[in-house]
Amino acid sequence: MEKATGSGEKASFYRASILPELLVFQASYRKFQFARHFHDEFALGVMESGVQKIFCHGRDYFAPTGSLITVNPGDIHDGCSGDGASYKYRILYIPMELMQEAGSVGSGKNREIFFRTPVTHDPAFAIQLRRLHCMLDEPSWKDLKTQPFMPFGYRQSNKNQASAEKFSTVEFSGKKESLEVQTFFYSLLLTFISRHGIEKNDWRKEQVFPYSVMRATEFINDNSEKKLSLDDIAAAAGLSRFHFLRVFKNATGMSPYAYLLHRRLQLAKEGIKKKKSLADAAIDAGFADQSHLSRRFKAAYGITLNQYRKTVC
Repeated sequence: MEKATGSGEKASFYRASILPELLVFQASYRKFQFARHFHDEFALGVMESGVQKIFCHGRDYFAPTGSLITVNPGDIHDGCSGDGASYKYRILYIPMELMQEAGSVGSGKNREIFFRTPVTHDPAFAIQLRRLHCMLDEPSWKDLKTQPFMPFGYRQSNKNQASAEKFSTVEFSGKKESLEVQTFFYSLLLTFISRHGIEKNDWRKEQVFPYSVMRATEFINDNSEKKLSLDDIAAAAGLSRFHFLRVFKNATGMSPYAYLLHRRLQLAKEGIKKKKSLADAAIDAGFADQSHLSRRFKAAYGITLNQYRKTVC
């Protein structure tokens, strides 16, 4: 499903039948800014042109043309243009179960693999990831047909322009067989994990994330359908209200209420996948109504509720 988001900006979201575990997102933006949010899946993407600025892990990262976007489930992040010009990128959303399965290959045990940083630089892998996306663009493999995805008025410095043109004009022509594409994806995922994956426990040791905030997020996750008060959450964190607010915002980059809303977005997505009506999914997740969910959903994910429903149902 492709949809213009205003001012010539475009976003495309679909499921490729050849790899039904994955959701595929492509976007070309200039002015649109994602609200801070998080996903239940891994996001593995490639910047095709421009520069994207991403807030994650308490700081800003810049993803230039040819870099990889590597965001873990639960990572609070946002996204916007890094230099005021247009940028274009492609993302695969990969379920946690699939990443764990791939990360456990050859280890003799279950391994939870995480990405170390939200922006990773590996030019050779980026070209291969873009190649996979071009394979998945084959119309017969899209559950929802889309028009050819084109950038809109992309502008940047001459140096970066040349880099973007070189990267985006690498040709991957010809329809591939299903087995070839599936083998290519799984091999690509194993390669990425071997180069850039880190076990979840080791990743946690590298994060500066207060234990009180972990308790608070777990409490919100377990009670997000209820009406929560600041006193409730602060008590779960073991802090006073004022101290808790400061610690939580410093650690996550969002307020407790914003975190609660985004947890409810995850619940709404789960409800939609179970084929609930949009109105029921909104109410069951704790939103006031469907319009409230719709506004928050578009701000967080850059697509509409209907786009999401038509892709996952």
